Amino acid sequence: MVIARSFTDSAGGAVIAVLHDLNLAAAYADRIALLDEGGWQGSGTVGDRCRKTFSLGVFDHPVGHTSPCGDSPLVVPARA
Repeated sequence: MVIARSFTDSAGGAVIAVLHDLNLAAAYADRIALLDEGGWQGSGTVGDRCRKTFSLGVFDHPVGHTSPCGDSPLVVPARA
């Protein structure tokens, strides 16, 4: 992921990666898209797509997000 990020920053290239870890995607991506059972759920900036209201529909469980360091949100399951 560091190499991919470096490529986009220095060469102006684009990288498309399929990840199942939202925290990893949030740490390196500028924009993300979410799929649910093969269906398009939307795309946008990392902060926008990691919001609680959006993630609830995709993961069938409420999640929260915070920014402990830097601009990358940390996605965590919400407690009941």
